[in-house]
Amino acid sequence: MKKAIIVTNVTKTDEKFTEQVNLFIHEARELGVKLIQLRGDEVLPFVEQNGKHILFCLFWDKDIYLCKEVEMHGIPTFNSSKSIAMCDDKAYTYLALKYAGVLQPKTEVLPITFGRNIASYMEEIKGMVERIGFPMVVKSRRGSFGEQVFLAESATDLTSIFSRIGTDDLLIQEYIGVHPGEDFRVNILGNKFAVGVRRYNPDDFRSNVNQGGKMYKAYIPRKMRKVAIQATKAVGAHFAGVDVVLGRLGKPYVIEVNSNMRTVAVEDATRYRLAMKIMKYMIKTAKRERKIIKLRVKAKEFI
Repeated sequence: MKKAIIVTNVTKTDEKFTEQVNLFIHEARELGVKLIQLRGDEVLPFVEQNGKHILFCLFWDKDIYLCKEVEMHGIPTFNSSKSIAMCDDKAYTYLALKYAGVLQPKTEVLPITFGRNIASYMEEIKGMVERIGFPMVVKSRRGSFGEQVFLAESATDLTSIFSRIGTDDLLIQEYIGVHPGEDFRVNILGNKFAVGVRRYNPDDFRSNVNQGGKMYKAYIPRKMRKVAIQATKAVGAHFAGVDVVLGRLGKPYVIEVNSNMRTVAVEDATRYRLAMKIMKYMIKTAKRERKIIKLRVKAKEFI
């Protein structure tokens, strides 16, 4: 039986995370691949001993250093360290989408403050705040599941939010509030549309399931599929869950690109075996990706 690895973070042991990992392991087994789960602390010793026999690595963590180490052992990772880095930092995502011409809300990346609270620098960032206007969304540059995402409807709200999270690296973004509490998760695989869902939360502007949102099977129109594919290409991902909101006249705005998107809730809503499709894709493309990585390692190119 062929062998592959799935890398998980040492802190991630909750039921939802475990359910997702077990689904990948089950789907891999059905396709004749033994997918071995390794915590971050277990990866390098295993790779050093077994690297030649590992078909691919499903990197289900955000430790960019560790992902690069795996790649430099000649093992293809899905997604790549570069793609994960671009998706993990929302400012980096914004920049990638901006230069790819992908439609997204107006965004200002606030200055980093080296641990000081940016609430002390309101005068300095006044112009940035004015360019976005209220209401606005405040986001930590790193964060998942809708956590560290806030809606500021006034300067007072903004100051209050900063007092709580203002030591983080932040960005502020135009609030596309045409359909409050609603967005679409558009899943892209191999630069093609796979499956999409509508997420809706009547009690919060955040539609995330972890914030109380519900997920429904949905028809995803061509314009939305196109912008999601463009966004996935912009961050160089093999697969991604692209979050899209609809603005005026039905314009699709990309608000986030997720390189490590959960598939369980999507599959429950749609009965589409997304994890299986991802597994088939990795098996099919692993040999090609291994050749590419080996050439880059041989050329001493820092991956």
